[in-house]
Amino acid sequence: MKTRRLFIMITALIVCGTMWAQGQTTDTQRKERKRPTKEQMQNMRCARLAEELALSDDAREKFVATYKDYLNERSKINQSQRGDFNNKKKDVKTDAEVEKMIKSRFATSRQILDLREKYYDKFRKFLTPKQIQKIYDFEGRDHDNMRKAMMKRKGNKAPRKQRPSHPGHKGGRPQTVK
Repeated sequence: MKTRRLFIMITALIVCGTMWAQGQTTDTQRKERKRPTKEQMQNMRCARLAEELALSDDAREKFVATYKDYLNERSKINQSQRGDFNNKKKDVKTDAEVEKMIKSRFATSRQILDLREKYYDKFRKFLTPKQIQKIYDFEGRDHDNMRKAMMKRKGNKAPRKQRPSHPGHKGGRPQTVK
């Protein structure tokens, strides 16, 4: 009976040890993993979005071409902002530098708004307003998912949702009656 228990224990340890060893990835294995290129990511994103919009073949072609142009232009705007922010983030010392960063963000926001208006007119030629709203909703969800994935990679928990500031709102403080 003791040998049977010993055999079961040894078998369990071996199985657990091999499962743990298979789960470990080395630095070289991580480096060997190929990430999709920017173009592949755009293609996947366009395909998911076109499927969500349930487009016809003709509308799908127009949409993919236009949406890729939109993504490229938006990427250029974001890239310029990211460079400014990353350079200033660590060494911000003066109020003038902070003010310059804030004004830079305002300018970037204006550029993005102008871009969205420009492409709204282009999308409106072959999409309905509801479909365009789905694009914006998709972008918001996609952005949230990327942010959560980045937080997960960094080892942090996803940020908690902030509670509403006014009482009586879902999740807010309970109201007291006097």
